[in-house]
Amino acid sequence: MDELTYLQEELEKDEALLKKYEEKLRYENDPREKMRWEANIKEIKQKIQQRKQEIELEKKRSSQKPTRI
Repeated sequence: MDELTYLQEELEKDEALLKKYEEKLRYENDPREKMRWEANIKEIKQKIQQRKQEIELEKKRSSQKPTRI
């Protein structure tokens, strides 16, 4: 598996996890638990942004690699 594929798969997992966290937050009544879910959501959103940047960087790197003939 190449690096770009790996990063894209991890991004998909992070986005699925974000949806689960947001769902948990939506139905949570305990203020402490809400704060915990909000912190988790903030963290995963940062991770998603980081992965998107890594994907863009990897795309640029792979487009600059010389091809073998």
